[in-house]
Amino acid sequence: MKQMAKKKVLIVEDELYTGTALETLLKRINYDSVGIITSGEEAISKIDELNPDLILMDIILEGTLEGKLDGIETSRLIKEKIDVPIIFLTAYGDLKTLKKAKLAEPDGYIVKPVTDEKDLLPTIEIALHNHDIKMQLKEREEKFGLVEDIVHNILQVSKNGVIDSRVEQTEVKIDYEDKSLESWFNALSNLDRMQILKFLIEGSKKFTEVVELLQKAKSTVSRHLRILEENGLIIGYRKGKTTQYALVENKFIINLISSGNLTELSDTFQALGNQERLFIIQLLEESTQQYSSTEIVERLKKPQSTIFRHLRLLNNADLIETRKRGRQSVIILKKDFLRKIFEAYLESVKLNKL
Repeated sequence: MKQMAKKKVLIVEDELYTGTALETLLKRINYDSVGIITSGEEAISKIDELNPDLILMDIILEGTLEGKLDGIETSRLIKEKIDVPIIFLTAYGDLKTLKKAKLAEPDGYIVKPVTDEKDLLPTIEIALHNHDIKMQLKEREEKFGLVEDIVHNILQVSKNGVIDSRVEQTEVKIDYEDKSLESWFNALSNLDRMQILKFLIEGSKKFTEVVELLQKAKSTVSRHLRILEENGLIIGYRKGKTTQYALVENKFIINLISSGNLTELSDTFQALGNQERLFIIQLLEESTQQYSSTEIVERLKKPQSTIFRHLRLLNNADLIETRKRGRQSVIILKKDFLRKIFEAYLESVKLNKL
């Protein structure tokens, strides 16, 4: 039987002793090291040539304080070039470093020193497995998108066989005062719950597996699962003596979660989970005129500080932007992104009525 090729691992580590020790551990667990690189700049320049299957990346690289790239920024720039799983290594377990590292969405996180292959093997295998799942989902989405385009074009073909370009896109209608809309947004505004949804994309999971993923108290995990289930995003069911959870097959939700940054997405849903901010979106969506921030204050009859705070949150969530119109600045709604979100909500409502 043909032996499978070993996975190639690149080590980005400025301490030669640590890098060499990692190479030894990798050899023990049947992985090949393609080299030890000591700076972020060199890693970026050689990434295409080395083409690793996985990267072990030290967060704090030598020279970071002098303006050179740290491991987090290096990871971001590498992922712009190639899609490769990256595991962060650091001796700095402080909350500030952890918070910053999470924003880069690493595929794993290990606190140094790594002295045993048991510290390394599970994290590497989970990272590679999750990356394979992500690639399969991406391929499935691309195929689905192609089929959807073909079907869309077929439906537009007129009797004489010519595609009718006058067919307009169906308008998305939202009841902004519907309390279930605000509740649905709030269900998705928590990063732990977003991670659960992403976890369930690959298939149904036991309750104990979800607890293991989040590393949170069982009562906390139960509350997250209950909120997701109440809002029609997942389904819980008994299988033997265990409780299983499965994702409701909402293609719009799957696309959002698979293609987006979970932290940014949860922040976006948090911005939307407020009735006053929904009123602002409704005003911008339904009006034929463009409003300045002052005019929005006048229309909604709320304190200026409150409206400005709402606008700042919506802007930070990339839902609105400010543009110059003559001497005045006006608020513009980013409708394309909002449409995807509202389509996901309407699909969720439809699926729960079936």
